[in-house]
Amino acid sequence: MTYHVVVATDLTDYALETLRSRSDTTVALVTPRLRAVQDALADATALIARDDILIDKELLDHGPKLKVVGRVGAGLSGIDIPAASERGIIVTHTPGVSAIAAAEHTIALMLGLSRRLVSLHESLRDGYWLLDRRRQPRASSPARHSASSDWGGWGARSRASVSGLRDDCIGLRPVHLRGSDRRPAAVLGRAARTVEPQ
Repeated sequence: MTYHVVVATDLTDYALETLRSRSDTTVALVTPRLRAVQDALADATALIARDDILIDKELLDHGPKLKVVGRVGAGLSGIDIPAASERGIIVTHTPGVSAIAAAEHTIALMLGLSRRLVSLHESLRDGYWLLDRRRQPRASSPARHSASSDWGGWGARSRASVSGLRDDCIGLRPVHLRGSDRRPAAVLGRAARTVEPQ
């Protein structure tokens, strides 16, 4: 049997080479536009896409041979899971695929806030330099505090990065409790140390 994979997103060269290296697999790259994906699904056994494509029952109906839908991303929003399940189509995703990028973005935002970059940018746009170093002793202080919530891998990666900046990081991890008490619990961690809920 030959598997025909429709790729409607950007993948790394390594991922594409891995798919193409199989003798029983053909790969078709299509633009992530609804009409292009619909046309490409006629002979497809697998679809790989991000969340810019709504994978609903109507789209699935264009792929009568479809067996697998792979989402490049942590979530499954935008995929009609009941319609796929009814057809026996396996739906997969890639949790943690964006954890490093999300952690880097989190650190960049934290540093921007600590250095008041938005205020400085606005003052420059208005034609003056707002920065008065006497008013910013905290910005260069080694003792800063930050917090992150541990929703997936990015929380741990952010705390690990912050620990290199000598910040004290408070890590909040939601806990889902069974029974009558369904209040979320939070725990405190220091820097990159992982602390499990109590």
